[in-house]
Amino acid sequence: MVVAAPKTENIRRDEAGQSIICHFVYCDSNITAFVLDPPLSFRKNVCKMLRPTKVKTFRGQTLSAQKGLFGDDGWFFLGNEFDKEYDQALRTHSPDEIVLEGWARSLQYMTDVLARRKIESFFLLVPGKWSVYEDKLPLQEAARSKKTSRQHLKEILKGSRVNFVDPTEEMKRARAIADTFSPLNSHWNNFGALIGWRTLHEAIKNALPHVALPPIPSIARIEEVDNFNEAANILGYRAPNPWHRPVFASELNVYDYILPGYTKSPQHGHREIDLLELPVITECPLAPNDARALILRDSTGNQISPFIQTSFRSVLQHRHRYDDRSTYSNVLGPVREFGPDLLVYLLTERYLIHNFLDAAYWETANNFDLIGNTMAAVWPKEPDKPLLQFFQNYTPGVPSIIKLPCSPNSEACYINVSVRCTSTGVMRLSYVENNEKIEKTFPLDAALNELFLKATGNSISLEIIGSEGISSFIITRIEARYGVNGT
Repeated sequence: MVVAAPKTENIRRDEAGQSIICHFVYCDSNITAFVLDPPLSFRKNVCKMLRPTKVKTFRGQTLSAQKGLFGDDGWFFLGNEFDKEYDQALRTHSPDEIVLEGWARSLQYMTDVLARRKIESFFLLVPGKWSVYEDKLPLQEAARSKKTSRQHLKEILKGSRVNFVDPTEEMKRARAIADTFSPLNSHWNNFGALIGWRTLHEAIKNALPHVALPPIPSIARIEEVDNFNEAANILGYRAPNPWHRPVFASELNVYDYILPGYTKSPQHGHREIDLLELPVITECPLAPNDARALILRDSTGNQISPFIQTSFRSVLQHRHRYDDRSTYSNVLGPVREFGPDLLVYLLTERYLIHNFLDAAYWETANNFDLIGNTMAAVWPKEPDKPLLQFFQNYTPGVPSIIKLPCSPNSEACYINVSVRCTSTGVMRLSYVENNEKIEKTFPLDAALNELFLKATGNSISLEIIGSEGISSFIITRIEARYGVNGT
């Protein structure tokens, strides 16, 4: 069925007669916006017409559900190219229960593994713009009643050991003061990030009452600036973007940005740290505690970073890499080297539709811990003496084989391999599990990395097949723990 052309009173032009209103049509969960530009044409097989938006755009521009679309009052939302964000927003994407159960299980493994290392962890789920501004979307009443992945995961984790931090409702209520997002950007603005920090601040106070935190900054006023038009980069749509940011009654603490060679570069407290700068260590001498915080984050962490950097004595910010999903961050490497008191896993809501990237990592690390070290072997015997060193893009004609002793009573061997790299890349290993040879690629950061794997069989060996993108890496330590009676 072809939808009839919209009425002419819905077509509005500016004074120059150049820009016009877009009209949205809906086709099997694919949203397409058409610019009315003579000759007038529409696509076929359209199920129904949504109300026209109030957004002007330039002549000849065609938008699609893949890149991004506009809702009411000129509010831009990312399209399905970005983790099916628009389908998630319209509730046409049904949450995958298996995926969410995997998230819940992995977060509990992570919580337990870190707790054994005396580290408190927090999972801060930053809501999508569509969760806070669903009134700007063409949501049908039936769709509004459907639960999102965020709501499902929150229910699954209720009563668990995971510190699940969800500022969605607080951000909705804060809209009575100022917008917590902006019309033309998918990230929370600085005011929204302050609301997120307030929620996380409360969770940390409850879980770690002995860690003194600075009070929430007092707002003198909220200013509006024209900045961060994300739609301009994605769609070429150029227009003012009102961005709200709080001006505080007093300045945030000055902090030091740690450069190579441990050179300290003093920074104003409001200075954000961008995702592309990571990993970064900062120190705040004026923080009211000696706590060290490890932050795993994406680009949403930019706006909240000033509050974190000025609240703890030392902070290491690291990418969790859900933005490209090509790999995952090797968390327990920085944990061992940096020695944090708390870890904050900051994740944007739309990534919940994907499997937890490092699920096997945390499960194997958890099992390694549970076995204990009563039946263990460690190499080398002399601490800090490296075992093996490999160089750039190592691809041997014959794999380097590390043979491990095995216990005659063991049913499984959980292995921890410590690897130090000079650059980011991957290492390929093979080993045997359940009589099947497993070849696996492990991501490595330019730092200390802690790998975990499970091997079985009467003869246990690791084959180092090769590496990519790494100038050099050193295997500094291997520990094998043997499970008995099905452990």
